[in-house]
Amino acid sequence: MSTDAAPLFVTPGEPPVPVPDNGIHSATVRKWGTVSVVGFGMAEGEEMSEHTSSRPAVIVVTDGSIEVSAAGRTEVLGPGGVCAMAPGTVHALRAVRPSSMTLVLGPAPAA
Repeated sequence: MSTDAAPLFVTPGEPPVPVPDNGIHSATVRKWGTVSVVGFGMAEGEEMSEHTSSRPAVIVVTDGSIEVSAAGRTEVLGPGGVCAMAPGTVHALRAVRPSSMTLVLGPAPAA
């Protein structure tokens, strides 16, 4: 993980973490204060069950195809597809095929 001030570029077809043959792989690839960038690789059929985040979250699909369900809506996103969510949004994900995504977590709202 890097905490330097250099820009981070993630482009479709160049996942920030490898896509595993089985399971889900994740790694924090950059962190600036309260903002984190996390890369995910998901094998086909892998799921992340419904959950929430206390922070604003932006998912960007970088490769493959990921079904994203958020706040009662479901979309299948391909490379370049984005889902932006407010803190507390219930969401779930499923890799339709081997896939990667970048998750950007913003600062938590003030209490």
